[in-house]
Amino acid sequence: MKRKSSFHNKMLQFRYEHKNFDNTFSRLRKSAEEVNKTLNKMSQNDEKKEK
Repeated sequence: MKRKSSFHNKMLQFRYEHKNFDNTFSRLRKSAEEVNKTLNKMSQNDEKKEK
C-alpha cells in the first residue's frame, strides 16, 4: 500500500505544480494581449496623425 500512496502523492504534487504554471501562463498571456492592444492603438493614432 505504501508504494501506491507514494505514487499518489507524487501525482498530486505534479498536478498542483502544473496547475500553478497554467495560472501563471494564463496571466502572462493576458498581459501580453493587453500590451498588444495598447501598441495597436498607439500605431493607429500615429497613422491618423500622419494623414
